[in-house]
Amino acid sequence: MTAGFEENDSCFINWEKLTKKGNNALKDSERTNFLEHIRHALNDGLRFVIVVDESHQNNTIKADEIIQYFHTDKIIRCSATPKGITKAEVIEILEEEVIAAGLIKKMLIINQGFPQTIETENQTEFLLEKALDIRFP
Repeated sequence: MTAGFEENDSCFINWEKLTKKGNNALKDSERTNFLEHIRHALNDGLRFVIVVDESHQNNTIKADEIIQYFHTDKIIRCSATPKGITKAEVIEILEEEVIAAGLIKKMLIINQGFPQTIETENQTEFLLEKALDIRFP
């Protein structure tokens, strides 16, 4: 992030890297650091909506400290396993809907439709042709 925030921007933050000890994004340096970008955006009248994915893994003091810099009351914490979150609003989604949306795979299918044994002179060429047939029917 070198240009800071602008209206309608989306920013994806890797919490693990941002909260890691020795992280350069939060250090004072010649360049504007992450926290300064947030301050500039707030001073320019921008407002933030925070979405924390896998919040059960990112519910740490350091992550909460960083979230506080955004000065927002619009925080959406998402988790498929909301452990220990007493005020969580649970929204159940049918497994079939999640699978149909392509968010998870019910199972990994390897070589679908292939016979158990195949005789070929060049196995690599055969598999590449089959992969291309599937990718570009």
